[in-house]
Amino acid sequence: FAVKEHEEHGSVLDLVMDDARSLNRDLGVTDRGKLDEYMESIRTVERQIERVTKRQAEIDQLNIAPPTKPWQAMSRDEFIQVMGDLMILAFRTDLTRVCSIMSSPERWGSPLTVHGLFDKPVDHHGMTHGQGNEHVRSKLEALDHFHVQQFATLVAKMAEVKEGEGTLLDNSMFLLGSGISDGSLHVYTDLPTVIAGHGGGAIAANRHIKSAQGTPIANLWLTMAQIMGVELSSIGDSTGILKMG
Repeated sequence: FAVKEHEEHGSVLDLVMDDARSLNRDLGVTDRGKLDEYMESIRTVERQIERVTKRQAEIDQLNIAPPTKPWQAMSRDEFIQVMGDLMILAFRTDLTRVCSIMSSPERWGSPLTVHGLFDKPVDHHGMTHGQGNEHVRSKLEALDHFHVQQFATLVAKMAEVKEGEGTLLDNSMFLLGSGISDGSLHVYTDLPTVIAGHGGGAIAANRHIKSAQGTPIANLWLTMAQIMGVELSSIGDSTGILKMG
């Protein structure tokens, strides 16, 4: 989050405001709207960071032990949306064209707050080991629904960003998935995966693809890499590419 730098220097926008005003005078109506939209996106992320910083300061005054990791002080929905907003800003400015977000630790237990679902922090990883229990399974289903909702919110944000004749989402491949399908048995087959976006026209939308038994997930990674223009013939244990168009 670069909270320390944010406290020292204030808003990033304050540092570039004079340049922005000068640039704004030379832009047409459409480009002015794009610049205003981008500046407001940055301001929104800064407000989110300020809320987290203020909350941490209030926690420090309580004289209690801090969480083992700073991001544990945030609710999961807030964390995912802040990370997603930063990702979208990075894409819009072409700082990067590839990004990954780990919504919660996959290989170790870590109690996390999930706003609106549970009255205390829960260990998602630990819960998956007890998914044979109906009570635990109902909680896991609620968590799955929560993560899909967060994904859908970010998809909607990407669909609102105009790029040429389309949108940021049209030109992206935005994937939601997990490395394990059954946490109690550590099974990594039949992995449920969702891809939003058209990959610049390379991906047909509104489809459900059921691959043949034993198809490596690496086939999907190879397909996506080739769509991005990466010259690769294989990735990991891949055996070919998937038909996405």
